[in-house]
Amino acid sequence: MNPQLGLALLCDPDGRFSRVLRDDFGLLEALTPGQPFCGLFDTASREKAIAFLSTIQQNGAAFNWELNLARGSHTSSLCFAGSRSDEGLLIFGGVSREAVLKLLDDVSRSRHPLEAVLNTASAALKATQGSAHPDEYVFEELTRVNNELTNAHRELAKTNAELSGALRSLEQQNAQIRSQAQLLDIAYDAIIVQALDGTISYWNRGATQLYGWQAEEALGQNIHVLLRSEIREPVSAVDNALLKHGAWEGEQVQVARDGSSIIVGTRQVLRRGENGVADSVLVINRDITQRKRTEDALRVSDKMAAAARLASALAHEINNPLGILTNTMFLLQQNGTTPEGVKMVQRAEDALERVTSITRQMLALYREDAVPDSIDARNVLSDVVVAFADFIQAKRIDFLERYDDVGDVVAVEADLLHITSSVIRNALENVAEGGRVRIHLGSGKRSTGMSVCGLRFIVSDNGPGISTAQRRHLFEPFFSTKDRRGAGLGLWTTKNLVHKYGGEIRVRSCTRVGRSGTTVWIFLPTIAHASD
Repeated sequence: MNPQLGLALLCDPDGRFSRVLRDDFGLLEALTPGQPFCGLFDTASREKAIAFLSTIQQNGAAFNWELNLARGSHTSSLCFAGSRSDEGLLIFGGVSREAVLKLLDDVSRSRHPLEAVLNTASAALKATQGSAHPDEYVFEELTRVNNELTNAHRELAKTNAELSGALRSLEQQNAQIRSQAQLLDIAYDAIIVQALDGTISYWNRGATQLYGWQAEEALGQNIHVLLRSEIREPVSAVDNALLKHGAWEGEQVQVARDGSSIIVGTRQVLRRGENGVADSVLVINRDITQRKRTEDALRVSDKMAAAARLASALAHEINNPLGILTNTMFLLQQNGTTPEGVKMVQRAEDALERVTSITRQMLALYREDAVPDSIDARNVLSDVVVAFADFIQAKRIDFLERYDDVGDVVAVEADLLHITSSVIRNALENVAEGGRVRIHLGSGKRSTGMSVCGLRFIVSDNGPGISTAQRRHLFEPFFSTKDRRGAGLGLWTTKNLVHKYGGEIRVRSCTRVGRSGTTVWIFLPTIAHASD
């Protein structure tokens, strides 16, 4: 700001603005007559401005007062002086004491309508410039200290407001955490938070009810040591699943405080901190002990019921040929070796063969001592086809086989022989002389459920087909489409063996003349899936 510039104004005896005498800064443009002089200053200087006017009114003059003049959002610090006259209060301002003195000299030499008044005021101010009232210095110092305190108060109020906001936010977070903790405590499931090394950091009331340990007893303990968890998968596999997928589900056998075993269905979710680094695992365990026991009991019950049905059907089937044998032996005693007796012996042999076939297939189905091995299905099929070569040639069957490289399967070789030979035998027996049979071994996937890769074995023929009514009972024990020529256990045994290895079997057939035929589709998982 130019040190040669200044301002001068006239106020009434009460300190209200009257007119502008000089305004080199352009600071008084917005003033209107009657506006209080003190309204020109900021809050910090306003009380000091009132004291400045009071000094002029009481002492006749005041010199060397520093006041902060407000200019919108900015302030300008000026040095003020004033004098009382008959016209009112004459007030002068400049950037420094020297500037005010220069302004007084200029006013003294000017030709202004208030020249006499200005000269008198100038003389009075010059006379008092070196003898400022001691209270002025005290007031200035007090004002300076007050301004500093005011600024400090503002900063303190601002900091206090920020702290209050942070405190409210923290209280809200704490309230939310307490609410969530209460919800977790009323859950029936055991909810546990563990560190990556297994150290327990949270244990809800559901965990106490399930395992028997209080929270203060469990906190800080290793969860695997405390609960003696048994899991089918290695712990490393679970950890890898958590890191890769962020979650893992399964079943565990654990031990409660009283020593009882508990089967739990567990879901574990990986938790990450604000920096994105994994720091803990949320574990939710549900007691499924009773459910598993019920399922086991139902399975045993189902097996017992199935065994009872099978025993009943088996007894019925074996009873028929035994009845024939009994009657035949009685008649043989009566007829000896006559031609009629020879026919009876043949009937007895047929009945014995049927009983032997039923027994042999039942033994094959329930053989438990054989150990599964890696088998090339192509070799097994080749052996089966060789075994039926004479039959194929005798019926002049148009037989075509196709084998793709499908890899090995893990199975008992006798089981795989039974599966393939049973289906191929049915096809060969169903077609008429000169009929057509096709077999294909290739790769495929399960048609239902999870997508599992494996081998696909397809046998199709152009025989008379199987009616819809017969297909409903096709896989039932002792049901046969061959009248008395079959024991009715072939496809039933085949289906059970296929399911034993996690495979599936389907049959499609048509009896329409000219388009008749049957296709059997079998899927078995390959060795790659079995090793997973």
